[in-house]
Amino acid sequence: MNKKERVDAALRGDQVDRVPASMWGHDFEREWSAQSLTEATVENFTRYDWDYVKVNPRASYHVEDWGAAYQPSGEKYKRPVFIDGPIKGASDWKRIRPLEPDRGVLVEQLRALQLLDHAIGYDAYFVQTIFCPLGVAKYLVGNKDEPVLHTIREDRSAMHAALRVITETFINYAIASLEQGASGIFYATNGWAVEGKLTEDQYREFGEQYDLEFLDAIKSRSKFNILHNCGSHIYFDLLAAYPV
Repeated sequence: MNKKERVDAALRGDQVDRVPASMWGHDFEREWSAQSLTEATVENFTRYDWDYVKVNPRASYHVEDWGAAYQPSGEKYKRPVFIDGPIKGASDWKRIRPLEPDRGVLVEQLRALQLLDHAIGYDAYFVQTIFCPLGVAKYLVGNKDEPVLHTIREDRSAMHAALRVITETFINYAIASLEQGASGIFYATNGWAVEGKLTEDQYREFGEQYDLEFLDAIKSRSKFNILHNCGSHIYFDLLAAYPV
């Protein structure tokens, strides 16, 4: 079996010659341009002969075009540092507007996918990383939970307004990613679908409805979508119904 045949068989539940394998991680020093991100990704793929690739862009790519500023930490194993962002109070959530995928940082990430498709697309599937809307919201405020939780408690309409814009933006970006050669989306719930952060009812209101809108929009266009859930005491029964 070649790499794609192995993954296809595994997704169908058919017999495989071996379990398809991959591994990934951030290269914090090389994730700041499409070219260097692609080079780091291809080096990892080639060195270890993985069966598929999970693209690992800098997390802040989701929010930089909305004015969230992050900069490299200057240390190889330390994530980028938050400098400033557009959300100063609950009312600011209502001010963000949809982004176009062919501009700014988002188009830079599409360029990385294009380069990656040219480098390895003939040989292996690759999936682009996209955070759930709550995860994107968290990065708008410096990767902190409390400002998001505060708005959920104090101004639900403001949070829903932001989540609606974020969902629209990343549906369009996901479709553009697939058009550039990605085989699917690595969709991360970023630790929100867990007990102790939101109740299950709260996650259904502020998480699930937007997750499903996103996943339903791409499921007929992609063949290899992965759901990633961080944390402990995850709402597995809720997430098990997701179309991934």
